[in-house]
Amino acid sequence: MNKDELRKIWKKIPENPTKGKEGIYELMFNIADLNNSGFIEEDEFKVYLRRVEETKLKSKEINNLFVKLQTEIGKIDKNKFIEYITKLD
Repeated sequence: MNKDELRKIWKKIPENPTKGKEGIYELMFNIADLNNSGFIEEDEFKVYLRRVEETKLKSKEINNLFVKLQTEIGKIDKNKFIEYITKLD
């Protein structure tokens, strides 16, 4: 990890972080939300899975997972993302 990547992660730490695993999950959401919109869009989800989770899922599997997790506005909100992450834990 270089200085720029570390700086980007540092900026993603919430001002009033939640303690314990929930705080880590919130940070993971913030890292995945590249444009800071409060939602994870499909492209952001793909980047997150490929770079952070280093997933072996194929593109079609990622698309299916995104569809499963998205809300009615076509994006993943923080609650759905944390629900997904906690199932992996």
